[in-house]
Amino acid sequence: MKTCMIDVLGRCGRVEDAEAYMHQHGLNHDQVCLSTVMGACRIHRNLNVAERVFSLMKKFTSSSSATHVAMLHIYAKHGEWDKRSALMSDMKELNIKRTPGVSYVEVDGIAHRFSVSDTSFEHHEQVYSFLRHLRERITDKLGYKPDLTCVTRYFESDHDKIQHLWEHSEKIALGYALMNTKPEDHIVITNNLRICEDCHHAMELISREYSGRMIQVRDANRFHHFKDGSCSCGNKY
Repeated sequence: MKTCMIDVLGRCGRVEDAEAYMHQHGLNHDQVCLSTVMGACRIHRNLNVAERVFSLMKKFTSSSSATHVAMLHIYAKHGEWDKRSALMSDMKELNIKRTPGVSYVEVDGIAHRFSVSDTSFEHHEQVYSFLRHLRERITDKLGYKPDLTCVTRYFESDHDKIQHLWEHSEKIALGYALMNTKPEDHIVITNNLRICEDCHHAMELISREYSGRMIQVRDANRFHHFKDGSCSCGNKY
């Protein structure tokens, strides 16, 4: 019950209250509670609480990449590139490796695997060209604006940041599926990490552009069913 309260406070954006509740009830040594607060920090972009929670989590999960990667994302969202670089150096010293993002989609009974900025699959030039045109369509028709805070690597120009966002594995998988399936086919994508905010928003708009099509994404956190411009998660990713 207490963990649920922390989750509710975090989802409502009351991250400081969630942290305070955790300490008041002696849950600051509970890994599940700490992870819940860290997840809220990532969604609501609360750097101060994230750093405090991260210092506690390191005591229990020094060998876990998930905790460190979450903090890397939070630093990136706040443009704290020096802190991010320092944390990456610490991870290297501790031999903590990041899990690469991978997406799978089944087309004609065959599972296709994609990684970020992947060029190893057949006809990748056509898929990237299709994604560029798709991005232009949802920008012009539906007002899509890329969420550059989802870029977790340093790029000098916004153009390079946008290009990187559209090379996320789940977007590649979706582009490949849209090009190689029938309009009545449901698209089912599996991703081993949590979908980022930009991919989530883009898929909402793409499902609106392809009205009537069901796009399902199973990420590390939950199922997302996109159809006609909305998602079943209610933007609680």
